[in-house]
Amino acid sequence: MLRALHSIFWRSSGYVLLVASLFGWAIVEARMGQTHTPTYKFLLWNLFLAWIPYGCAALALVVRERWIRVLLAFVWLFFFPNAPYLLTDFVHFRYNIDFPWWFDVGMLATFACIGLMLALTSLRLLHRQVEWAKGTTVGWLFVLGVCVLSAFGVYLGRFVRLNSWDLASNLDGVLHDLKAVFTTTALYPRVFGMTVLFTGIQLLCYVPFVQAERPPDRVPLP
Repeated sequence: MLRALHSIFWRSSGYVLLVASLFGWAIVEARMGQTHTPTYKFLLWNLFLAWIPYGCAALALVVRERWIRVLLAFVWLFFFPNAPYLLTDFVHFRYNIDFPWWFDVGMLATFACIGLMLALTSLRLLHRQVEWAKGTTVGWLFVLGVCVLSAFGVYLGRFVRLNSWDLASNLDGVLHDLKAVFTTTALYPRVFGMTVLFTGIQLLCYVPFVQAERPPDRVPLP
């Protein structure tokens, strides 16, 4: 199993993303060391949550028991929005006259990029499996459905302040909040707008990501 996980990490840039995550951690530590405040420490927790779907996707490819693969796929789906959620952490940016603004922008951009890449790579791992089992059309319908659900999940995380842990620790509260979202018409424009926007962002990043895997046609030099 460890050899198989190593192969998946190597082929899906898992080690590169791990190095990038360590770089992001170092940036946050450097900022906290300079300012003596834990202002952006939450980025480390958000990044940890973004790694969970990648880990679930990788494990789902190496375990043999079908019920464990199904369980990992469900956990992957529930935690998947945590990866693109990092794109919304720019909302925490505040101009600070005592600290370089470009450092904070770069730090937030670093975590946003890592979160997006974790989302794309983990989605690709399971997309391949669905394609091999059910065909190309079903595979892309799977991608579309995941992106829509993920975009809605990002809305719930950012505005309703729900997180993946609530499904296990406070299911009644989650159902109550979901009912409020679906029955409060004043929220519809924001819910619809953010869901469409983040669905589009994920698809517009994912399609070139998949196409880049294919070797380009050889064009003779003039």
